[in-house]
Amino acid sequence: MELNDRIKTTAFGLFSKYGISSVTMDMIAKECGISKRTLYEQFPDKKSLVGAALLFSNEAMERLVDEHMSHSENVMESFIYVHSIVMERISRISETFFIDLRRLYPGICDILSELKERQQQRIFSLIERGKREGMIRRDVNAEIISSASVMQDSMKADGKYSRAEVYGTLFTIFLRGIATEKGLKIIENSPIINKK
Repeated sequence: MELNDRIKTTAFGLFSKYGISSVTMDMIAKECGISKRTLYEQFPDKKSLVGAALLFSNEAMERLVDEHMSHSENVMESFIYVHSIVMERISRISETFFIDLRRLYPGICDILSELKERQQQRIFSLIERGKREGMIRRDVNAEIISSASVMQDSMKADGKYSRAEVYGTLFTIFLRGIATEKGLKIIENSPIINKK
């Protein structure tokens, strides 16, 4: 892994675990085993590193999803795989990360908007594929459903429920709501969706 990518990966891991404001450039340099000077040669300030790390992490996740989607047997398998990736990722990111991102780096939220647009297009494509496969109801408006599915990211966990629990619940309702009987059979047999 190139130094720049290693820094972004390490920084995102630290930001996710401790929140952005708690992580210093010194901590990141130390964790990477590099000097602070080397870190600043790659990223002139913390803001540029936060944006780059967030983008890099999301693009890596998109590549995983796209690779799986191109080889999956059916659309439900793709949806379930995406769900498992997102759940694993959400469970590793502290709520402090999201609070810090909104409070300290609101401009970086523009990056998230671009990512949500790509996510919405991906979901739209999956829904249309699912209709062709007979897994998703033909009466489902793919544009509305794909828009609504990315809006759930903006729902805040209020402390009563974790972000992962909110996402998992809404995703299950979403998937069951658009599935045909054929699709529901796959959902019912999925250990990922039916975890207790």
